[in-house]
Amino acid sequence: MMNIFYAGIGGRNTPSDVLIKIEDIAEFLGKKNFILRSGGANGADSAFEIGNDKVNGSKEIYLPWKNFNNNPSELYLQWNIDKEFYDIIREINPAIFTQGHSSLVLHARDCQQVLGRDLKTPSSFILCWTDRDISWPGGTAFAINLALKRGIPVVNMIEKDWEVKLEKILRLF
Repeated sequence: MMNIFYAGIGGRNTPSDVLIKIEDIAEFLGKKNFILRSGGANGADSAFEIGNDKVNGSKEIYLPWKNFNNNPSELYLQWNIDKEFYDIIREINPAIFTQGHSSLVLHARDCQQVLGRDLKTPSSFILCWTDRDISWPGGTAFAINLALKRGIPVVNMIEKDWEVKLEKILRLF
């Protein structure tokens, strides 16, 4: 069976009722052998991981540095970012280069959630919750814009028809 990756991401301010839905969906997808990619942040990221872990689902949790948010994942960048990350980040959010190096590492982690550790194995879709305009410079907006630029479908759970969109995507698998 082919590996089917999805990025489960979103805001740290995700409402508690949505976090419960995220856990349920992640549990369902884990049972169906979808592989979660997320980033270990509070809120939506953690809810995806909790739901996925309930069924011992496969996951790739990309961290900017070791023990980020007390997450034990071994998939962390630390402070090493190669040129390929810089090129992708510059393409989506060149303004980030005016901020500190930790912002770059966080965005590099977001690249891996969307494109995989090798940056060549894209997620099949992005499932997220954000109430922010995607022009806003945060990590979820960055990941959404990267996915859209690469033709990866994005389902934002704040949209009215998100369940219909997700069902259509899941029917492809």
